Amino acid sequence: MTAEILIMNREAVALAADSAVVLGFESSHKVFHSAKKVFALSKYQPVGIMIFGNVRFMGVPWETIIKTYRDQLDNTEFDKLIDYAKDFLNYLDNNTRLFPEETQLNYGRRKIFYYLSNIKNEIQTQVKNQIENQGSIDYYKITKIISETIASHYSLWSECKKLDIFLKSRYEKNIKIKFNEIIDSTLKVVFQKLPLNHDHIRQLKAIALSLFIKTNEKYTKLLAKSLTGVVIAGFGRNDVFPSSRSYLLESVSCDKLKYTLYSEGDITHEKSVCVEPFAEREMVDVFLLGGVGYFVRYHAPEFNTILEHAIERESDIGLKNEQKKKIMKLVPDSFDHISLESNASLNQIKNMISEIPKQELAELAESLINITTLKQRFMVKDETVGGPIDVAIITKGDGFIWIKRKHYFEAKLNPHFVKKCFGDKYEQGKITYGNSG
Repeated sequence: MTAEILIMNREAVALAADSAVVLGFESSHKVFHSAKKVFALSKYQPVGIMIFGNVRFMGVPWETIIKTYRDQLDNTEFDKLIDYAKDFLNYLDNNTRLFPEETQLNYGRRKIFYYLSNIKNEIQTQVKNQIENQGSIDYYKITKIISETIASHYSLWSECKKLDIFLKSRYEKNIKIKFNEIIDSTLKVVFQKLPLNHDHIRQLKAIALSLFIKTNEKYTKLLAKSLTGVVIAGFGRNDVFPSSRSYLLESVSCDKLKYTLYSEGDITHEKSVCVEPFAEREMVDVFLLGGVGYFVRYHAPEFNTILEHAIERESDIGLKNEQKKKIMKLVPDSFDHISLESNASLNQIKNMISEIPKQELAELAESLINITTLKQRFMVKDETVGGPIDVAIITKGDGFIWIKRKHYFEAKLNPHFVKKCFGDKYEQGKITYGNSG
């Protein structure tokens, strides 16, 4: 997990991120507090990028990907912020230097194996439960469980539309050609001696193909730890106010990136503020909505269900139906009142954020990451949020400016690095190190 935030008003963008990263080692894991998650996307233009989720993409560190892109971008300038986002995503397409064909095939194979194994595990769990509850299970019941489980997944994927990015390309045909044999061999490895008929195999093949061209909420949750979120924010040449775009990136297959739009934010004459947390967002929402407002927004439906069940269980206390209905109506009415107050408070905070100077915008972003870190520090679990907080401000005139930034080295010990970033200006004493990267 990580804690990151984007705050925008009409003057500036503030980006802030913690430094925690969880690395897995077989059955265990280790938390480090030195990851870089905020970068300047361009050395020359007012655009930044922030990473949440996996710190590598298909085995390549995001810092490497971003800085090789930045070298290619050089001083190119685009009219709109979204054009920077599109150009960065296009850079990941057809980039066999970063993602060779064999790597693409391996990641595609892992994706197929992982999802099909999930289906098999569901089947095995149901069979095990049947044996524990009934003492035995016959062949007919096993085949029925197999058919129903596969059919439910097949139905889920059949109802999903192809992602727009794949509608006008030969991508689907290329996937079939490249992965047909891999799908067949993976089916044999995963399901082994399970009694699959021709219809089962047809459906499983269709599901495996859908993994490359479609997506759904259940699949996204299943892959959560392997996905990377990318937030791109700042100004294009013709942008008066800042904008942001964030995406969830999955993998590259057949030289085509599979991604989905996660969120978009545009500051306009009508909309003056945007506050968006990424990954660990609970404490930011509590700050904005208030504790009770947070509860109502995220937990009111389940509370109503619990209350309804409790009233039914305690029917022996003599409550009449009319009394039960009044109680069940009283709670939602109270929640509606709390929601109104919470929204009023939220609007006051947003109105203030829309007017504060860029320095206070950076301070607010850092503070919201700090309270998330503080909460994690006193919880009985791994501190998956923490470490130094990197904070950057982006404005139309000044560009990308670091407010706080961690370093793993001392600049005075590495003059060659500083010279590489700033050239002759550094040797002439016109620049002091601190704003590269």
